[in-house]
Amino acid sequence: MRISYFKILAVTTILTSVFYFNVNAQWQKMPMPFGGYIQSFAQKDNIIYSGTAENGLFYSSDEGVSWSKLVSLPGTNIKSLAVNGAFIFAISEKGFYKSSNDGLTWQSIRVGNVNRDVKSQNGIIYLNDQNGIYMSNDNGVNWTLYSINQGTYLFGFGGNTVLAIPGGAHVYISNDKGATWSDKYLDYFVSTNAGAVYNNKIYVGTWGHGVYVSSNGGDSWKRITDPLLSNGYISYIGINGSSIYVCADGVGVVVSNDDGATWANLSAGLNDNNFTTMHFSTNKAFTGTSSGIYSSDDNGKTWNSSNNGIKANIITAFAKNKDNFFLGTNHGLLTSNDYGLTWQLQSALISKSIKSIFAENDNVFIGTTNGIFYSSNNGTTWVSRGLSGNSYIIYDFAKYENNYLAATNGGVFLTDNLGASWTVKTSGWPNIHVSLKVNEGIIYSGSINGAIFSSDGCKTWNNWTSLNNYTGNETINSFTFIGDNYFVNTSYQGIYQSKNKGVNWEKMFIYPNSMTVCKDTLYLGTSDGLLSSSDYGANYNKMDTLTIANVTLLKNYNDVVYACTSSLDVWYKGIFTNIKQIQQNKCLFFPNPADKEILFANDDNTKLDIRIIDMTGKIIVSGKLSNSDKTIDISKIANGVYLVKAINNDGITSTNKLRIQHVR
Repeated sequence: MRISYFKILAVTTILTSVFYFNVNAQWQKMPMPFGGYIQSFAQKDNIIYSGTAENGLFYSSDEGVSWSKLVSLPGTNIKSLAVNGAFIFAISEKGFYKSSNDGLTWQSIRVGNVNRDVKSQNGIIYLNDQNGIYMSNDNGVNWTLYSINQGTYLFGFGGNTVLAIPGGAHVYISNDKGATWSDKYLDYFVSTNAGAVYNNKIYVGTWGHGVYVSSNGGDSWKRITDPLLSNGYISYIGINGSSIYVCADGVGVVVSNDDGATWANLSAGLNDNNFTTMHFSTNKAFTGTSSGIYSSDDNGKTWNSSNNGIKANIITAFAKNKDNFFLGTNHGLLTSNDYGLTWQLQSALISKSIKSIFAENDNVFIGTTNGIFYSSNNGTTWVSRGLSGNSYIIYDFAKYENNYLAATNGGVFLTDNLGASWTVKTSGWPNIHVSLKVNEGIIYSGSINGAIFSSDGCKTWNNWTSLNNYTGNETINSFTFIGDNYFVNTSYQGIYQSKNKGVNWEKMFIYPNSMTVCKDTLYLGTSDGLLSSSDYGANYNKMDTLTIANVTLLKNYNDVVYACTSSLDVWYKGIFTNIKQIQQNKCLFFPNPADKEILFANDDNTKLDIRIIDMTGKIIVSGKLSNSDKTIDISKIANGVYLVKAINNDGITSTNKLRIQHVR
């Protein structure tokens, strides 16, 4: 990571405090990226609501400048939102709900079976489920069912006209607010959220064949031939004033201001072209994407990220390589080269569901639900690297000598040319392999039917009989080794331990989500927090900081333990060693921003003279950092930006910015 150096022009000689370094590092929270998969918008008065796919409902009272979470709505997958008068309606995976007090409390409404979409127009609430479309003109007290077709989606309005799609190439059109319907046909499948009515014309988006328009109520259709809209998947069509907005995946936001005669691509600033929906407030346009919200205050000419406060990315994979962090989600990959201060969405992997990451030096492999991506330059650029043709899911990676291994739903594959080609190595064994580990020259692979191992570089495999007979061929999610002590984590029966290198096993009756080892200490991430054992599993201690967190993923890099939680946070604890970062002109401390303390990465033979200086030149903290002292307590220093000045044994000085940001 490159860090700019700053020259101090004037420094006062008055020392306001002297610090003492704490050798025992505490758990701290990394700064995490904002954003997530956006599914729905609605607005009541000056409050805008946004529903995410993985972390519930958020609201903004300042037109998207900042967002806060509404924890009162049951569910995390907010599929659809609507507002009618004083009422807000929402559909989540938990059901259909109504609120009369701006979302503070919610009332469950039982209508039909599985509700998919809710819309409001002209005082009428429209709701769909497997039976058809329900309508209510009294804010959900009473409902009337129109069984036009099973699984019908509502997707467009205009005056008294309502558009609905039952699936396939059909469009249902009502010109009397839903009282009667007529079935119209297109040549291609219609998108479920891409329909609008403007100036007596019906606009409909399709799957892969652009936009069609009808000026005679759907009796005939004409394809828009503008190159921006003639092909591709159309995810949204909406009207704002006299402008027609179309979201074309892979193209951008395409707008017409002349009734569809001409179209312009207005996508400046949009880093994600996988669109989900749009919303228009009085002064802004908002577009929801697979990675978050973008807003425009100039009618779409320029767009800016508008995710401050929205934290809705479930962490599916995590890795650290040199100075880079890699964060996998269900909808893409984010990277940071400044210890989480800023995160970058990797455009080559937008909308990819990330399952695994392997990072070593400049080589980075990303496993997705449809193949592998590879970077040879530490994440600067990416290329598809195979195993995508048969929809391979890449669950795990490992390295054996100079070869890389991938555990997939089609077996264990090996590459000896950095992924240019892959060869399956487990023919004749169960296909679905979910974990890999190399220990003392032996390759271990966990499948849905137990574990196998190879002592000759994947040439031959052996059934791990002693383990599989004991576990009943359970799914082996992960392996961990501490000397003669072997640990395996299974899907349903928890951890099994062997104290004699896998000859005999015993069940531990602990059911973690993940496990790792750091300096011979075993860490277990569970739904009730983080456990650690320094005596090979004989006793476990609960980590106070993460006592109530659901720890879903654990990783150890350079003796720093990272714990990912279901609350979409990453915590870390550890000591950086053997990194001559002053000489390499790299960051001296971690994290940045910091909350309670900062950890220095000086070489064990390097002593540092450290000063923390505010932006007026006043020294706030001063002291010496020895080879065993790595941590500075900053919990009592006020929020703000400071300079950290470090002088090593040879008199070499470096100065870096530090942002102190206390988490309340």
